[in-house]
Amino acid sequence: MYRSIAASTLALTLLAAPAVAQPSPESPIAQHVPVGQGIDGGERPEAAPELSVGLFQDVLERGESAQNSKDGTVTYYRLPRPAAGERLSISAQLIVDPMREPSSNRSIGLSAEIVGDTGNRCSGSETARTSRNDIDRLALVTLITERLEPERDWPRSGCLADPQGQPWLRIERTGEWQDDQPVPVELRLLREPAIDPTILGEAVTEDMTPHAVQLTGEATDVSGGTGFSTATALADGSISADSILPFETKYYKVHVAAGQRLNYRVVMGDSREASARGVTVSTYNPLLEDDLTLYAERSLRREDVSSFVTQNLATTVSPDLVESHGRYRSLSVPGDYYLMISGDARDPRGLNPLKYEIAVELTGQALNATEWASQVQASADSEAGIGAQNASADTWVPDAGQLGALLGGVAVALGGYALWWLLRRRRHG
Repeated sequence: MYRSIAASTLALTLLAAPAVAQPSPESPIAQHVPVGQGIDGGERPEAAPELSVGLFQDVLERGESAQNSKDGTVTYYRLPRPAAGERLSISAQLIVDPMREPSSNRSIGLSAEIVGDTGNRCSGSETARTSRNDIDRLALVTLITERLEPERDWPRSGCLADPQGQPWLRIERTGEWQDDQPVPVELRLLREPAIDPTILGEAVTEDMTPHAVQLTGEATDVSGGTGFSTATALADGSISADSILPFETKYYKVHVAAGQRLNYRVVMGDSREASARGVTVSTYNPLLEDDLTLYAERSLRREDVSSFVTQNLATTVSPDLVESHGRYRSLSVPGDYYLMISGDARDPRGLNPLKYEIAVELTGQALNATEWASQVQASADSEAGIGAQNASADTWVPDAGQLGALLGGVAVALGGYALWWLLRRRRHG
């Protein structure tokens, strides 16, 4: 079932997707092109399009400081109602081109919340801001609803508990940087299925000790992706070499099973003449939550040749953490974990690349995921169309070649249908 649904949905989605804003052609750095179905958010809830599980892209026209302001700063999307016991996870990321308005010291931001029909909140409000001086801080917000438990009191599940209510995603672009420029936003919606608490074991309550990554050997050249949806896959036990330009951000992903812990080391190459001052390292889970690792140094300077930073997940990934809080809760979902490396460059000098290596090591024993964890992975991999190479046969998503063949097949089928319809009209004319 997943196979036919995924294939049909992706094919029809891409055929119907409207054009969206592209990165400025004069940008010397690699820029992310938004991924997902094109959609136009509504200026009011009643005009909002409906989001389903998957990836979407839109364009936000203006920020809050625009002169002669008009509707459009605030944008709405209709959300599906979760079933009993389910949670929704929604993320929104502004795809900012740092090469626009390069002399600006201002920032751009995004705030998001889930609201009900009367404007009451179903979730807390999340806000994120970035600027040319802090490009490693993404304008990315992630909302995860309370688990819907209709039998509980109203405050527990907010307006989601109203069986007649309709939840909406409300996002607002803020800030003055690039205020007169349209900026793409990439949205993703995942549905976390209900969980049987009787299958859960005891959750951890404290951090594991740091693990030193001791891998040695020759590095394999790779090129990091430009966004979460295009992240480059790195394997356990691999050492990869890449480079980065100032203001550039590169993304990688590592598949982490239940029972495993992600550990990785980033080593500075001989980059004393690099344009970027250094790099900053961040880690995100499959729901795009961060703050997952032990509190440790996350930055490297170009002068410190062969210096390194090591990042460790606070503990092993386990569905037993699903009812925990903070970063332990964020480590309950097995799947693709993301490594993000940003080129720090407040005062760049030319366009010389900064070289670095990434060594990845998974510790712990991969376990057979519970039914709940498998469903979460199916939601993330199959329905959202991400992490395809890690999906099983039951959660298949076509790769680029298969998708091209699929779209070609759809075109042939449509052409054949049109020809049949014309012949039928002539026969009965």
